[in-house]
Amino acid sequence: MSARTIIEILAGVFLSILLWNSTRDHPAPVGQYVAPQKAPELKIIPTEQLTCKPITVYVPIAKTEVDLPAEVAQDTNKFVLDANTIKSDRHPQELVTVYDDKSGKVTSLIREKDYPWLQALQTGYIGVGYDFNHSEYTAFVHEDLIAVKALRFGVDASASRSAVSYGVSTSWGW
Repeated sequence: MSARTIIEILAGVFLSILLWNSTRDHPAPVGQYVAPQKAPELKIIPTEQLTCKPITVYVPIAKTEVDLPAEVAQDTNKFVLDANTIKSDRHPQELVTVYDDKSGKVTSLIREKDYPWLQALQTGYIGVGYDFNHSEYTAFVHEDLIAVKALRFGVDASASRSAVSYGVSTSWGW
C-alpha cells in the first residue's frame, strides 16, 4: 500500500468522522442548564394538580448561587426547590424529585439504572502517547459506536512515525 493510499484512507476516515460528528446531538456545554429527559416510566402516567400548601424553598439568593440563567434568576415567581450534583458515570442515572404534601419539603433522589441491552453511543477520545521502546510519539483516536450491556464496541486508529494502524475494539468499563 502506497503512502498516497494511506493518506487518502486517513483523510476519508477523518472527513467521515467530521461529517458524523456534525449531525449527532451534542451535550450542552459545561456550565449551561438544560431540561433533563423525562424518565420513560412516566411518559404515559397522567399528572394532577395539588391544592397548594406551603412549600419549603431556598431564599432567592440561591438562584444566583447555582448560577441559573438570567431569565430564571430574575423571575420573582420562580424559586429553587433543590439542587444536586450527580456524579458522572457510565451507567444511566435518573433524578426524581419528590414533594412531601404534609411538610412542604422537596427531596431529590438519584438512582443508577442498569445498562440497556443495546445502545447507540456517541462517545470517544483522542490522545497522544509515547512509546519508550521505539522512542516515538503516537497519536490515537477511539470512537464508541454501540454497547451491549457493559460491553462497548468501537473503532480505533493510531499513527506514529513508524506505522499507521486502525481497527475495531471491544471494551468493558466500570
